Amino acid sequence: MRILARRISVRRTLLKTGSEQVLGIPKSGRSRAITISPQTASLLRKHQLRQKELRLSLGDAYRDRGFVFAKESGDPIQINNFGQRSFANLIESAGVKKIRFHDLRHTCATLLLAKGVNPKIVQERLGHSDISMTLNRYSHVTPTMQDQAARLLGDALQF
Repeated sequence: MRILARRISVRRTLLKTGSEQVLGIPKSGRSRAITISPQTASLLRKHQLRQKELRLSLGDAYRDRGFVFAKESGDPIQINNFGQRSFANLIESAGVKKIRFHDLRHTCATLLLAKGVNPKIVQERLGHSDISMTLNRYSHVTPTMQDQAARLLGDALQF
């Protein structure tokens, strides 16, 4: 992932093959770039600065493999460990409903669609090759969305 002018580029994915992790191409078969908010860009820049300071303090002990999020050694984070330990601890300390790390994709899609973002944009952000995957699997209807639809229809039918 590279941050350029508030855009991040997803060029590789970390795949687990047996006990090893290897870098591969994203599932869609191609890289993609998405725009991020100024707040997210600022947080990522701060993270990169801390990571650079860590790299300098560890010297040769840090293996820079180009990961934005890595262990203190520079090695890739084991996603299973992250999801079951670190992310679970973050969720617990935040006092919010327990979710899996992957559920953040569902939340992202639902929030964007609820705010009226064009489904094709949501599809692109999630990296889906087919819009049906985005709409059928990653969008969820909330009571607020149903209320809004009812109000809009009621307004349209008023004489």
